[in-house]
This record gives sequence, C-alpha cells and structure tokens, in this order.
Amino acid sequence: MVEKFGSKENNKFDKNLNFRFAKVSDINKIQNFYKAHWPYKNIITEDLIFLLYEFADGLDLNFLICECKNTNSIESIIGFYSYSKHSKHKHICGSMSLVNPLSKYPLLGIETLKRLKLMTKCFSYCGTNTNPKTMMPLVKRFLSHHTDKMNHYYLINDRLDSFDICNPDKNFINKKKKRKITLKMDLINDMEDLIKTKIIFNEFQNIPFKSLEYIIKKYILHPIYKYNIYKINESKNTLGIIVTRIVTISNISVLRVIDFIGQLKVLPFIDINLLNMIYKNKYEYVDILTNLPEEFFEASLFIDKSKTKSIIPNYFEPFEKKNIEIYYESSLKDLYFFKGDADGDRPNFRRVKY
Repeated sequence: MVEKFGSKENNKFDKNLNFRFAKVSDINKIQNFYKAHWPYKNIITEDLIFLLYEFADGLDLNFLICECKNTNSIESIIGFYSYSKHSKHKHICGSMSLVNPLSKYPLLGIETLKRLKLMTKCFSYCGTNTNPKTMMPLVKRFLSHHTDKMNHYYLINDRLDSFDICNPDKNFINKKKKRKITLKMDLINDMEDLIKTKIIFNEFQNIPFKSLEYIIKKYILHPIYKYNIYKINESKNTLGIIVTRIVTISNISVLRVIDFIGQLKVLPFIDINLLNMIYKNKYEYVDILTNLPEEFFEASLFIDKSKTKSIIPNYFEPFEKKNIEIYYESSLKDLYFFKGDADGDRPNFRRVKY
C-alpha cells in the first residue's frame, strides 16, 4: 500500500523534528503534554499508575514522540498497543493521537501515525473512536486507510417488564425463531486454564493476531475491569474464545461482548448461549460492537441496532442513555475487530475492580 508522502515531505519534518519511541523516564513529560492539550481529563491524564499499566513494556513506554530538535518539547504524540512482539502478522493499534495546537507543521499528526507504522514494522494497523470530521478524511486520503462506522448488534431480555439502561424497539424484540444450542461456552477460571486453551496461539484469517501475553495482560491482569473469558466448544474441539464484561448502572446490569478470537463463523451461533445468560442473570441485554457486516449475523438472533429505533448505549463512564456512533480506521479493508480492540474498552475513571 503506497502512502502519499514523498522525500520532500519527510525532509521537511526531519530537518527540525525528531521521532522516537518513549521510555518510562518520559512519563511525566508525556502526562504533562496530555494535561496541557487534551480537551478533557481522563484516566491517562490523571492516573500515573494506570498509564504505566496500559503502556509500559519494561523500560519502554508505548508512545511515539515527535520532539522539536531545538527545544526537546513535544510537538505530537501517539500511544499504541502491540498485540504481539514477534509475529509476522504483528498488529498495532493507535491511541490518543495528539498534536500541539500551536504546532507550525501541517499534517504532523498524519506524519506521526505514518512513522509509527514504519518504525514498528507492523503488518496491520487499526484505530477506534476515530474522529469522523477531522482524522477520518485525512487517514483515508493520505494513508489509504479503510474507514467506516462500527456496527452495533444486540439481544434483548424479553422476559423483563421494564428497561432502565436501554430503550428497545418493541418491533424487534427477539422475533426470530430460537434454535437449539449446538455449541458450549465454558468459563476460563484462571491464567493456567487460559494457557491450556491452544486456540489463542493460532492465527485466524481476517482478525488481528493476539499473543498469549497480550490476552493475559489485557483481560486477566486488568487492574480495574473484571472480564470473563469463555471457551467456545463443539464436542471436544475449542473453536474460539469470547471475552465479556458486565456493566452495572444503579444495580441494573447489561452484558457486553468485548472481544472474540477464533473461527469467526462460530460467533453468530452462540446467540442462544448469550441469551440464556442474560435470562439467568436478569441483564437487560447483551451487545456486540464490531465492524462485521450485518449479513454475518443473518442466521442468528442478533439485531442490527441501525435497523431499529432502539436506544442501546455505548457510553457508561459517564453514562449517557443515547445511541453513540463509533468510527474506526484500518490499514486493511477485510480486517475485523471488536470493542476491546485499540482503546475501545479503556476505563475513564479509577475505581475498585469490579
């Protein structure tokens, strides 16, 4: 894929600027830059311990910094997540891209992202929560990224009499005929159980490769969120793993599918399993945020929110009872991902783990 920058543009940046990976020793400098220029407070600007958990890798800090050679001040920055270190299918996700608003270098944010891809030597790249008015047109034009809106699918607990978190369209409440369960979902209890699940070592077409180390750090060792990971089994064969998280507002809960790793074709056919789970626990609904197309879920009970008048919230910190569209960018058109990719499921606040 040819990115639309030439040597003249690179010389313009390299003459006055230095692009480098950050070290843990840069952490105060980085946090102060975000505090000064990020439009609102969040857990990265306010919580040094969480910033280290999220981005530290030994003595390295997963940020690419662009500094002025004369002053050593930060001109632009982008954080990143690396799903694996050594895989030939190394995937990188960007996070919290920020340019100094007083910078005199046009398109510096795009150049910083371009350098991140080149310097990490990644096979593929994605970013979620991409600004549809500012960043999306630029990455499409200058980096040839594929851009679009994430799709939002859900199942409603039709055994409840009322709803507080969501507002379901009654014309679309589980109208499809329910099938018999053909797949089993077994809870993974601990790290040892996860390691035994060989499924995560496989590389699956059309989804980013995620290493065992990445899965453990993100979903087992998370300091704030409690995730549940399930093996999806058919007879004795494990076909995939699914990651979920319970979200509770004023003692009312919903179930969110955060991630999936495995054979994509099995995902629509755990709808009955998930429906039974929300029945048993009296959750209002279960939802999936993904860029998988609508036709992928045609044989399942999942409902495409965009086809209804339902309100299925996306923002919970703070809670907003309204539909929020989430946009993404990807270096590959046929690369599929979920809410847990990039920083899509990062907390906004520090709280006791739940």
